[in-house]
Amino acid sequence: MKLVRKQPEVRPEFPPAEPAPMEAARIARGHAQHLAGELGPRPAGSAAERAALDYAESILRSLGLQPQRQQFWAMRSAWLPFLNASLIALIGIGLWLLLGRSLLATYLGALGCGFALWEVYARLNFGWTPVTGLAPRTQSGNVYAVVPPAESEGRHAVLFAHVDTQRTPLFSRSRGTLLAFLVVFYIGFAILALTLVALVASWFAELVLPAWAGLPAICVCLLAAAAMLQAELSPHTPGANDNASSVGLTLALAQCFQKAPLRHTKLWFVFTGAEETGCAGAAAFLDGVAEELMQAYVIALEGVGAAWPSYSLREGMLRRYRSNSELIRLAERVSRSKPELRMRPVRLPIGYTEAGQAAKKGYRSLAIVGTDERGYLPYWHTPKDDPSHLQEECLAAAYDAVVQLLRELDQLPVSIKLSAVKPLSQRS
Repeated sequence: MKLVRKQPEVRPEFPPAEPAPMEAARIARGHAQHLAGELGPRPAGSAAERAALDYAESILRSLGLQPQRQQFWAMRSAWLPFLNASLIALIGIGLWLLLGRSLLATYLGALGCGFALWEVYARLNFGWTPVTGLAPRTQSGNVYAVVPPAESEGRHAVLFAHVDTQRTPLFSRSRGTLLAFLVVFYIGFAILALTLVALVASWFAELVLPAWAGLPAICVCLLAAAAMLQAELSPHTPGANDNASSVGLTLALAQCFQKAPLRHTKLWFVFTGAEETGCAGAAAFLDGVAEELMQAYVIALEGVGAAWPSYSLREGMLRRYRSNSELIRLAERVSRSKPELRMRPVRLPIGYTEAGQAAKKGYRSLAIVGTDERGYLPYWHTPKDDPSHLQEECLAAAYDAVVQLLRELDQLPVSIKLSAVKPLSQRS
């Protein structure tokens, strides 16, 4: 990873004063219109993604901030690793059947199932496997800027908003198809895991399993391979709600706190690439500035433009990433003091946000997500995710919620003056 600086040409102007919620919503919607309406789909590593980062950088410079750039390598696709996992398991079970279910064939079948399960778990939990290298990689980037506190520096707060967009697989076209996909996913994962256990047990016991024992796993692998292939061939979404709305909102928040900084909290506004293929941008940022992020809180913004804001209690599929209890208490306080925001707790049972990546790395994190009354992110990974569906009242509510949450955070007691603490690399 390397840091680079670039001077973009675009320099949009802001109103001089700190924006009120509805004014901030109009500003945020204007940014989202540019990103989703003019730039359009922004795949990880694409020219459109770089243009979105350039745009964010130009806005930050127009506010008088000093944005920095990061570059890093990331997965090009979110779906090819799962396609590879399906094919690896299919090859392993196929060899087991073709080689007469001998001990060697049983070992190969178990190896194929094991690597496939490892790959699926790793991809859903920001991990690594030997199969990772089979998926193509691309160069992506981040843009970030800092607003220092008005008084002493007692903590850090990081706001994440990703600029890239995802493809539009068939199973994400409605809430019903998403729920069906979730059920089939868990059943398929369980079948593959049971097949692995059966193969390992038969290998140690030197028993020959009947051929039909591999049929459920073969069906699961074929179904998964077809679904992943369709997902990989589907077009990218314009990504107005997910996640141009959050990028626009974060730019409006940068304007707010540049005009009225917090007293004791240093704010980091981070616009990331390659979130949709594994949160590589969040990981690159947290790893790149880790020594500076002592006492850091992380808030990830996701899809805040088409529904009222919610705060996550936990997220993840095969592993649960729980939000920080301190941030949850602050979010509860904001929701009680401002019932007009309609902010409520949600659990995210499918997919991930950058708050999950931060939680895995040990940071205190929380996601602010726009969800409907059923806990569903509107237009998530669909072709319909265009600027026409963005609602200024939802953007205003999300803006107000995050401002209040950060101000509540800033009121917490400061136990250490961070500006006087040396990074670990500078200590003798």
